[in-house]
Amino acid sequence: MGGNIFQLVQQQKGLSFREAVDYCAWFLGARAQEVMKKTIPIQLHAQENEQDKAKRLSSVTEIYQKSQPILGTIAETYLRQERGIQCELSQDLRYLPKDTTFIYNAEHKTTIYDCFIAFGRNASGELSSVQLTKLNSNGTRAFNKDGEKLNKIQYGLAKGSFVTLQTNPESNQVFIAEGVETALSIKEAEVKDTIVASMGIHNMKNYQGSESKIIICADNDGKLSRTNEVIHHTQEYLESQGKSLIIIKPSREGRDFNDILKESGAKNIQKYISDAVFQNNKSSKNQNLYNR
Repeated sequence: MGGNIFQLVQQQKGLSFREAVDYCAWFLGARAQEVMKKTIPIQLHAQENEQDKAKRLSSVTEIYQKSQPILGTIAETYLRQERGIQCELSQDLRYLPKDTTFIYNAEHKTTIYDCFIAFGRNASGELSSVQLTKLNSNGTRAFNKDGEKLNKIQYGLAKGSFVTLQTNPESNQVFIAEGVETALSIKEAEVKDTIVASMGIHNMKNYQGSESKIIICADNDGKLSRTNEVIHHTQEYLESQGKSLIIIKPSREGRDFNDILKESGAKNIQKYISDAVFQNNKSSKNQNLYNR
């Protein structure tokens, strides 16, 4: 089988070559610059050109055209029954039947599973990426023979692509979650602000919305996890851009907000949000007192 680890990550995550290198460096705990110097071929810049981007965006458009509205499909069944999502669904959440053929990176690809798909858009509102979640014929998440969930696959341009689950032009606050299911769980808590999913933890920092207040809805992967480290760097970066940040995550390790929704309901998510906002406001008031 041809190719290398970077090309594999490109395909599975829908990343550019440079983004795939950064992802591998983070996963291995290495510095991206060190990996770049030792392993990146001279053809790097050729893979980043506009023609390559145009082809990838064309594939996303093709998948959108061949997909179907989610209502009444097994993709809706997956969200309603397996994920406990009952709220109104965005039009960028759709269903892709198995045996659908499309072209990506000059290769014909055919889906062998029915898929729940989520389309990401760039800051201009244009389609820029799509993430596929493989399903069984009854609308449950597909597993491999070892009982592990089959990986989600992303095509297009991951950087700067966000799935919008809800908009509120009158609000100056946005909720950002990594996964679509997690973001929908926040929506279940009757949040009125804009809600988006980044489809990748590294992409959170690339949000370009006009809101000045950001609430990151993180998974609890443990204090020493790389996820926690990335969230910390994301906070530092966004705050350096003049954004005000609050980070909320489940108290129990190994949980995300969809787990909270299924285990104890939307009201418990509401409590996480209200407690975090209260603590942030209290901290801000104290800081103002100290600065007098």
